[in-house]
Amino acid sequence: MNDVETLLRRNITDVFGERDAALRRQAIAEIFAEDCVFTAPDGLHRGRDAIDAAVVALHARLPGFVFTDGSARILEGAGLIEWTFGPTEEPGRIAGTDVAICRNGRITDLMVFLKA
Repeated sequence: MNDVETLLRRNITDVFGERDAALRRQAIAEIFAEDCVFTAPDGLHRGRDAIDAAVVALHARLPGFVFTDGSARILEGAGLIEWTFGPTEEPGRIAGTDVAICRNGRITDLMVFLKA
């Protein structure tokens, strides 16, 4: 069983930060519920395949960018984590916060908020 903080951190490193498609798909299957919903600035994505497609599109749009996770705050069944994203020479170019709702050791809802 995955705890909320582990799910949040793995989502950043093993899903959104992972460029190897097979490893990323394996992580998505372990971290997300089958009927998960991912809400991001570019829209709503339903299901594991849609999350994978969103990550592929992000990597294509911003090649060479890497994620760094930050502080997390956890409630029972929910949590948030701050992160930065950017090229190695400017790792904090983009900053945001992920908010997740979890059930049975998996993320069911993930919302991404970008910092202005």
